[in-house]
Amino acid sequence: MLGETLRIAMLDGAATAMAGGVEVRMHTGDPGPAGTAHVLAPGDGYAHLTGVSFARVMQELKSLSAQVLGTRTGGVDVTLTHFSVWKDGSLLFAAEMESPVSYAVHAVPPRIPVGGLTASLV
Repeated sequence: MLGETLRIAMLDGAATAMAGGVEVRMHTGDPGPAGTAHVLAPGDGYAHLTGVSFARVMQELKSLSAQVLGTRTGGVDVTLTHFSVWKDGSLLFAAEMESPVSYAVHAVPPRIPVGGLTASLV
């Protein structure tokens, strides 16, 4: 386990690296070490989220705004379980969502609340 001071420094460094917003990609399973597994590909009304900002809150990084996904016009219904955060084409981190999100075709698109994208260094 990381020492508390090191954990806080790492969280602050990650938050600084994300200043100005990042791209968030949604996943239907564990993204793996490269952050590319089970990624929901853009299309059919879905696009990766851009300009998402995060801040350190206690021992976690939390999204600062609500995110609404586009209405899916094709494909199949999926359940989103993970997300990955990218800046300038590089993976910063990936995490499991606190609650899986159903994302159905032709349904009201899901809304991910403020803080709904949260990651912790353990």
